[in-house]
Amino acid sequence: MSLIENLKKFSNEKGLLAINSGKTKLSYYELFKNIEIVSSNLSSYDENIVIILCNKKIESYILILSCILLKKTYIPISENTPKKKIEKIIKFTKSNFIVSTTTKKKFNIKNNINFVQLLKKTKRSIKINSKNNIAYIIFTSGTTGNPKGVCISYKSLEHYLRWIKNEKIFRKGEKISQFSSLSFDLSVVDFLGGLYQGCEIFPIQDQIDKFFYLDFLIKNKIEAIVITPSTSNLIIKSKNFTQKNLRYLKKIFFCGEPLLKNYLNAFFKKNKKLQIINTYGPTETTVSVSYLKLNSKNFKNYYNKYISIGRPIKNINFKILRKNKNIGELLIAGPQNFIGYLNNKKMDSLKTLIINKKKYYKTNDLFFKKNNNYYFLSRNDDQIKKNGFRIELSEINECILKIKKISFAYSIFKKDKIITFIKKDKIIDNKNILNYVKKNIEIYKVPDKLININHVPLNNNKKIDIKLLNKIANV
Repeated sequence: MSLIENLKKFSNEKGLLAINSGKTKLSYYELFKNIEIVSSNLSSYDENIVIILCNKKIESYILILSCILLKKTYIPISENTPKKKIEKIIKFTKSNFIVSTTTKKKFNIKNNINFVQLLKKTKRSIKINSKNNIAYIIFTSGTTGNPKGVCISYKSLEHYLRWIKNEKIFRKGEKISQFSSLSFDLSVVDFLGGLYQGCEIFPIQDQIDKFFYLDFLIKNKIEAIVITPSTSNLIIKSKNFTQKNLRYLKKIFFCGEPLLKNYLNAFFKKNKKLQIINTYGPTETTVSVSYLKLNSKNFKNYYNKYISIGRPIKNINFKILRKNKNIGELLIAGPQNFIGYLNNKKMDSLKTLIINKKKYYKTNDLFFKKNNNYYFLSRNDDQIKKNGFRIELSEINECILKIKKISFAYSIFKKDKIITFIKKDKIIDNKNILNYVKKNIEIYKVPDKLININHVPLNNNKKIDIKLLNKIANV
């Protein structure tokens, strides 16, 4: 049964709540009625690719679900994304359709509309584009400074949602917080996966609720959360992190970063009945492709620098491209692999590999296998994960080097901070540099610290002396 079919089924239960934003509560019946109205108006536009400027308002959820009903391709972009970055994506996708749920930003395209225009009741028939196979496109960091559009098919999305249901990750009526941005693919788990199983979704709309995350969980008696491991700090470091305040929480779904044992120690100390699901997966493989179910009694058995990511989910194949006897790059094959990068066949060929007629995605992540479980070791390139966001450090460098007064920029990641070394040809204030970066790339990619250097340090091989830069970085 598809996501839309499930929503229709749950809409027959008029008392079953779908989305609860505190002030507004939408039942599955009301949600489906809104989806039908918006879909009817949305289908009158011929454009197949819909760019959605997202926030956590209910309208954003309705928009995405309407695109799924119509089999259109949606591109979720945070409304806080710099305008220049949005314009770059519009130009790259060649889309003439963008819809926002707040004030309409001006873009030089044919259809620049607001959600209100799609909520007018109408008797138009709904036209479903059954020939379109791309469900969504997520834009991630690119090494050249240009964003990469990862194309995920409807078949991949449905395979993943069926896995969530078959593994009973959530249960009907369960209260789930919707923490991550809708432009981040982890939202597929709590938003789409939660609705697929008839859960009650609680969007975190305010920065205060995001910062005081545990208070939000307590107030709403949240039973399940989907977060990156580093988000645990918002809970563990709260003064309200007590056994009593964690009594409602039943499960935590981790994804996006390596999971540390000390996080699990802290959680299980307060709630021994917690269920932990640790997962792994690049955006290119539809959110996650492995899982390991953990409890207070077994989690210490799966630790080796990081907690194991477990085993591949059904129909997914892992292969380690060995560098030595036990360690190598993880390759992934299966129905959740992406269609390709939007308008970038060269990148497709660099990131995929054919082995025995199977197409594998090259993760650039180093793993080893022990007792049939997989363990992450490190990255093979300059890509990092910060607060669950995938960031190419070279994208930051490329952005800064566009400032004419700067001749060198090199970023490192140390103790959860991005530190960028810069060499200036002319005097320019570091505040002006950071302001330029904020206008051109997402806020989570902005360096935490800029360090000025007079010359570029080189090692014996005449390459950038990264070891020396790490010593200079006093974090």
